[in-house]
Amino acid sequence: MPLQTYVQDIIEKRRKAPLAKGVLLALSKFYRTGVSLRNFAYDRVWIKTFKSPLPVISVGNIVAGGTGKTPLIRLLLDALPSESNIALLSRGYRSRIEKSGEVINLAKTPSSPEVCGDEPYWLSTLFPKTSIWVGKNRVLSAQKAFEEGAKCLLLDDGMQYRTLHRDLDIVVMDAQDLFGKNHYLPRGYLRDSRRRLRFADLIVVNHANGNLEKVKQKIAPYTNAPLVATEMCVEGEFKNKKIGVFCGIGKPHHFVNTLKKEAVIVAELISADHYLPSAEELQEFAVRCQAWGAEMLVCTEKDLVKLDKNLKISLPICVAKGKLRIVDGEEHWNNLIHKIKGMLHGRS
Repeated sequence: MPLQTYVQDIIEKRRKAPLAKGVLLALSKFYRTGVSLRNFAYDRVWIKTFKSPLPVISVGNIVAGGTGKTPLIRLLLDALPSESNIALLSRGYRSRIEKSGEVINLAKTPSSPEVCGDEPYWLSTLFPKTSIWVGKNRVLSAQKAFEEGAKCLLLDDGMQYRTLHRDLDIVVMDAQDLFGKNHYLPRGYLRDSRRRLRFADLIVVNHANGNLEKVKQKIAPYTNAPLVATEMCVEGEFKNKKIGVFCGIGKPHHFVNTLKKEAVIVAELISADHYLPSAEELQEFAVRCQAWGAEMLVCTEKDLVKLDKNLKISLPICVAKGKLRIVDGEEHWNNLIHKIKGMLHGRS
């Protein structure tokens, strides 16, 4: 079992391991101290930030994984004019590019999920004309994007990347777990202080399910930022059909629960975030699902781009296309889009 899965089982209380839990709690306290010291240094300008000549809009969170940053970036890019010449800056989490220290522009350099990361690669298939710069050094990406004529920078997972100054901060939160089990990594999912929410210009809350007022009460001590509530909708030809579900994403239960509203799920194969099962494991899963009457296997778009195009298993693989839908606070969202368009116009 991968270490990440083992730790997640402890966090989610699926596994009782008192000794391991104690070790994780101790590590969590060290992590919290490191975060506090780092923020203290940035707040007092002991560590300098780079200010790009272009406006920078950050999309981030204070909790690791599964809050919905990538779908929100898609929603933003859909809402802004295609001719805006917005450049997306992505780290390329766990990719070869991230480890190499280089940066590449996916609009000009053909790549793959292994090289650039699954999320930027997926976004590049949706927005092939958008400059998507991938690399750990996003200051370098910002400089290169400016040199190539970008008018605005969209910083993916930017809440903790304080090396680059931002003009707008959008924070994405999961209404069902606002503060990452109330523990810092690795005992919980929290990776930044709640107090950082005071810097937010807008907070987008996913999976609120009509409980936005309760969410407002919980985060009110930390921020006055306006709130927008969203929910994930999926598209696909699997209404009332028996399916098997596999995925390697953060907070997979949201994806599974959304599918349950449409289809009958006979089995699930869940991998750690950014991972997928092997071809052999998928075939074994397909045979098991087929025995239980499944007509197909279903995964997310992010998972699909990582699959081998020559993969052959005994059930067809279908994708559940997911999109965020605004269910509350639409006026705040429209104000944000209007503000970004004004920044583009003012600096063109």
